Amino acid sequence: NTVTKIEPSQIIGISEKLNDLAVSIYPNPTKGKVIVKQTQFSAITSISLIDTKGSVLFLKENLSERTNTFDFSNYASGFYYLKLTDGQNTGVQKLVIE
Repeated sequence: NTVTKIEPSQIIGISEKLNDLAVSIYPNPTKGKVIVKQTQFSAITSISLIDTKGSVLFLKENLSERTNTFDFSNYASGFYYLKLTDGQNTGVQKLVIE
């Protein structure tokens, strides 16, 4: 396993780009399971879960389904970031795990 460090400055200020990706993330806050639903106009290729220190805890690439469910119940309660990429755009959404 490889841990990739992402500096907080790479996260702050790009969350508004999530709308460009045409994706819904719910529920938030969550007890663990998160649904990432893409519209017909989006093509998310990867999703990663990042902790507040910038460490990538989870990475899933080559997403082919419009709706994907992820189980993050094995992570401690707290604040995280979901980073989504479609090959051209990157968006980050704050995620709260209860």
